[in-house]
Amino acid sequence: MKDFYALFMEELKRMYNAERHIVRALPQLTAAASSTKLKKYLKLHLQETMAQICRLEEIAAEFDEKLVPGESAALKNILQESRKGWQHCHDAATKDAAIIMSMQKIKHYEMACYGNLKSFAKHFDLKHIIELLDTSSQEEGDMDKKLTEIAEGTFFDAGVNARARRQCA
Repeated sequence: MKDFYALFMEELKRMYNAERHIVRALPQLTAAASSTKLKKYLKLHLQETMAQICRLEEIAAEFDEKLVPGESAALKNILQESRKGWQHCHDAATKDAAIIMSMQKIKHYEMACYGNLKSFAKHFDLKHIIELLDTSSQEEGDMDKKLTEIAEGTFFDAGVNARARRQCA
């Protein structure tokens, strides 16, 4: 890396390609899910992810930089590993649990990347960019919480993990 600016731009490009990778994967994950609630939130997150891509493009434009589509090695590996897990599940609840597990790995990666980008933007004193990144970061955190709720359940709903556990009893 040449300098801090180059590091910031490299992370911005990495995040852009990660989000694009997620947009391609979400329809397949949604189709594989059986939980109505999980399908609903995966569809919602597809829309959020497309908005996140637009925010990243807006940030790049403010720097007069161009984001070039490419591969995200991190997301490619997470999704390949995860796909092996949920494609081999024999019951719907276990498959949903595997999809949630995959998505939470992705969410945690994204939250870390957005956190780094926000920290860098603070050091450049870029208030508007911090706000854009914070919006995306909040969306990722909210989705992670929704996935946890679907997995663990609520007072009125057992959650997919409990249903999956019953399948192996």
